[in-house]
This record gives sequence, structure tokens and C-alpha cells, in this order.
Amino acid sequence: MNDKQVKALIKQGEYARHAIGRGLYLRITNQNIGYWVVRYTINKKRLFIVMLYKVLFYRTISLHFI
Repeated sequence: MNDKQVKALIKQGEYARHAIGRGLYLRITNQNIGYWVVRYTINKKRLFIVMLYKVLFYRTISLHFI
């Protein structure tokens, strides 16, 4: 998913969860806010990390998977 696609999804403002891969999701709220969610499992417990960024700031982090 590239920059243009993410911005277009956020602009739609439709509540949704888009799977990017390997536990990374882009969640969209009805208020045109996008945030990243990383889901993972430790000791058979499903956990998640939420990274909330407004539309202008979501590109400030980079996730690299090994």
C-alpha cells in the first residue's frame, strides 16, 4: 500500500480495517482518522500496539519486517 492509497482511504472516512500483512493493519475511523495497529501473539495471548497519527503525520514512522 502506498502513500496515495492510504490518503485516499482516510479521506473516504469509512470505518474499516485494512490488512497490510504480517499483523499490520490500517484502521480508519468515521472522523477521517487513520491509525496503524500491529497485532502479535506472545504465550498464546493476542496483543496489539496502536500507533495513532493524524493524516499529515502518519508517514513519520517506518516499519521494517525481517
